[in-house]
Amino acid sequence: MFCKATYILLAGTFFAQHAGIVVFSIYILGIVMAVVVGQIFSKTIFRGKAAPFVMELPPYRAPTLQGLIIHMWDRSKQFLKKMGGIILIGSIVVWTLSSFPKDAPGHETYLGEIGGIIEPIMEPIGLDWKASIALVAGIVAKEIVVSTMGVIYSTEDEHRLGDALQSSGMTPLRAYAFMVFALLYIPCIATFATMKAEMGSFRWALFGSTYSLILAWGLSFVIYQCGRLLGFG
Repeated sequence: MFCKATYILLAGTFFAQHAGIVVFSIYILGIVMAVVVGQIFSKTIFRGKAAPFVMELPPYRAPTLQGLIIHMWDRSKQFLKKMGGIILIGSIVVWTLSSFPKDAPGHETYLGEIGGIIEPIMEPIGLDWKASIALVAGIVAKEIVVSTMGVIYSTEDEHRLGDALQSSGMTPLRAYAFMVFALLYIPCIATFATMKAEMGSFRWALFGSTYSLILAWGLSFVIYQCGRLLGFG
């Protein structure tokens, strides 16, 4: 659900020496919101006596070099499969939508038109159509957010992408609102499918995705608007 590459890019670009603290604050915010929402839901939607839960834990042992290598290999294979599947296809789709009609200005491409529809919703939290499109692409897979930015800003180099973001008018406050939204909004398609399977209901999975989207927008709105009132721009 988290997109570390997005945090590293934005925090490194807009917060320089304080990037570590900013990223840490994002994770702390995620924990706090999980606790708060959990408490609210336990007293409203999921009221009643808690069901007993027992989990048998395996014995703890010191990790072995062989076990670490096997685990690293398995995780690497999973990532490469994902890179060669959803992320690659998503990047191709984003590139196609941003390239046609041919020779059209960025805001007049198919991707720009989609962004123009979304922008009025995202403007109150400080995001333009380009940032909004990157977040929409993240619904396919959160790892695709940065690559989508690279396509939109026509650069693959991380440093040049950071410069392009600064030149586009994004500020530290807008960048922080972006990271908060990316932290909390609707999970990727794979997570949605897992929620549906675990909950045994499409409606509950849809509910979980919808409330997370509303929560992300609401908290980003509060942070961005309060930041503007305090003069952070």
